Amino acid sequence: MPIIWQPTMSVGAKAIDDEHKYLFSLVNCVELALKTGEVASIALFIDQLADYCQEHFAHEEKLQLRIKYPYYLENKTQHVQILENLLTLRQRLVLPQAATEGDEAPELSDYDPDASDAATSGEVVCDKAPIDAKLVAEITELLRKWVLEHVLVVDRKMHPFLSRLGPTKLRELL
Repeated sequence: MPIIWQPTMSVGAKAIDDEHKYLFSLVNCVELALKTGEVASIALFIDQLADYCQEHFAHEEKLQLRIKYPYYLENKTQHVQILENLLTLRQRLVLPQAATEGDEAPELSDYDPDASDAATSGEVVCDKAPIDAKLVAEITELLRKWVLEHVLVVDRKMHPFLSRLGPTKLRELL
């Protein structure tokens, strides 16, 4: 079931809300790819999600610092954990295929989100190998937990702080 952004999820800043809407779309894409079982598609969407998370988190954290947001450290810590978990799960998609092919598995430090294809990044991505059901469950849990707990609870704490700034001041900060 796709995650659909609702107005009650607003943090009080249109730019951040729009970013959350796009993140929800990317999460939905990962979940759809998981249903197909195509490793290359899953990896592609996780890469896109990780890339956009980095961009969004930096934007959100910059805003939080500007407004002296009291929950900044909690938010920053969760951002780091989310990215680490995404990259670890992404790497685990590649490891079974590398072992199957007899190649040396890539290290997490070898992860290159800017690589245009698997050959460029040194990854071995093969849609022939079955995807571990446990890994699918872990990816789904991370995505759902992040969306439901981080965006809807932790990020939502920004609403009173952003709302009292007013639209003019908020536009200046963004």
